[in-house]
Amino acid sequence: MKATVRNTVKLIRSDPESDKALREFIATGKLNSTRTFKIRDAANGVEREVKLKLIPAQG
Repeated sequence: MKATVRNTVKLIRSDPESDKALREFIATGKLNSTRTFKIRDAANGVEREVKLKLIPAQG
């Protein structure tokens, strides 16, 4: 299995609630399914919504 970690995923991992939701999504999600996550960025005091999609890895 191949994983690509972007800055968005790093922000999700820094928020405990979003991190738990991300782990659940990876464990139970099907390929090509999407989910919206709300991220609270404590450093900037901003809340963001991010849509992630599970896609098959190449190679």
